[in-house]
Amino acid sequence: MPIVDSKDIPTLLISNVEPDPSVIPIILSTIKNIDSDLSKPHRTLKYRTQARREEIRKEKKTLTEIRSRYTSVLSAVRKLSDALWARIFGYNAEDKRELAAYMLVCYNWNIVAGYFAHHWNNIDVKLYYDEPRGSIQIKDAALIARHFERARPLPIDVTVDYGFNGGHFYKSNRVLKELPNKNQWRSLRTGPSVMIILMRRHSREEFPRLEEIKLRSKKGVEEMRICGLSLRGLSFLTRLTIEVEDRIHKGFEGGINVPWHQLTHLKLDGTYSEASDYLDILAASLFVEVCNLKLSRSPHPSRRLPVRKGTRLSMPKLRELTINGEECPVPFLSFLTAPRLETLSVGWKEKSAPGSKPGQGIADFILASECKLRTFKLTARDIFFSDLGRALRAMDSVEDITLRISNSRSIPIIDRLLHEDGQAQDATDSYAARPFLPSLSSIAIHSVQFALPLSWFVMYAQPKRLVLEDPVREPHYEELDCVSCIYEDESLLVISAHKDVSKGILSNYINADDPNVDISYN
Repeated sequence: MPIVDSKDIPTLLISNVEPDPSVIPIILSTIKNIDSDLSKPHRTLKYRTQARREEIRKEKKTLTEIRSRYTSVLSAVRKLSDALWARIFGYNAEDKRELAAYMLVCYNWNIVAGYFAHHWNNIDVKLYYDEPRGSIQIKDAALIARHFERARPLPIDVTVDYGFNGGHFYKSNRVLKELPNKNQWRSLRTGPSVMIILMRRHSREEFPRLEEIKLRSKKGVEEMRICGLSLRGLSFLTRLTIEVEDRIHKGFEGGINVPWHQLTHLKLDGTYSEASDYLDILAASLFVEVCNLKLSRSPHPSRRLPVRKGTRLSMPKLRELTINGEECPVPFLSFLTAPRLETLSVGWKEKSAPGSKPGQGIADFILASECKLRTFKLTARDIFFSDLGRALRAMDSVEDITLRISNSRSIPIIDRLLHEDGQAQDATDSYAARPFLPSLSSIAIHSVQFALPLSWFVMYAQPKRLVLEDPVREPHYEELDCVSCIYEDESLLVISAHKDVSKGILSNYINADDPNVDISYN
């Protein structure tokens, strides 16, 4: 930080620096003299002429302003450190315009706000089409240039946004080429049209430190396709997100060229991508640690697999896996193993196929991986709890579980495969012999069906205390018209926003299953 003389009174009056103790008596003496000067003309104000009164009022106003500046030097606020001011600015400045306004408050705020480069290394560049000029321009271009200048010592996170027809992008070469400090860009968020232009063959050399790319299509804006996009040469790239209305694949014709082996974080959501496309990409991305896939089409591969028939693709570094789809994506897991997996999240929106057993598929994946799963999240439609129980029994080390289940009325959550004690009828079921959630610390079930499996829940969670909660505290539950069970610290919280499920009904239902549970109401 630049050194400011805390003994120089003129500097103290225009800054926010804590004064040196040696100048405090001088400040107090000056304030006392100003108070004396303020009282003298006031006593005889009523005996003055009108012109003289106006002159005295102006003089009083000037003295009051001077007194305020001297008094502010003694403010306790000045004892705050520059680092603390930097954090305050960071929390309160919603955008760079507001931060620039802080710089106008005083000399010291200007220094603090401008000196700490981390205030400026997150830069939003907004492109717009200038009709009179017939060209693409950067909004507030002069300010954006200053932001890049202030962020110069640090890696820079850049977002390039636009909202005009993609047909104008051929006019954006100049402004995109003029964006400064590309050798310090750490991350880039934008759409396909800008990415295609920035990542041309000779331009990729300008981004030697780019670690993260987030590529998202903009709805309602014409985009270039990502086919042929090349990110080769980005030697520091480790995080990649692609969410586009296009096909994501690494094939020879129309595929994207990415250093897959470098990636540690991967998120893919291609509207026209197939399961085979994702498997090919995973086979080339063996060092991925966090993976998020959305299957918009069938989870079954349509062409030759990247592994031998009857074997699974091993992901040796994978710690977190999220897989979602319109259809149930569990069949996709039958082609994978992840021995280091700790977090698994699975979800789908459409009804499951008749006779399908996604719970068993999840269990097979966990057992084949031989992983120590800690967290499991499921958002499902039409799943039996007997089938789900198979998956949960395979999770010997799981600690936190969240289940969001929506079954149609024709598919009860508790089916005929369960006895009253919750065990499967089939004595040969290998999953029934496994211990049930021995490491569990918290579990939540949110169900939109009336027949909530409270007996199943109470049987296995074995809570010592149960709380029935009104849904008023959680307004979104009312919209879902659901019943939720949340188990944590040996207590079970039940929130009912279902019109047919009252506290009394829940209480009677639970007491019938386990009369020893202590029930309270909130």
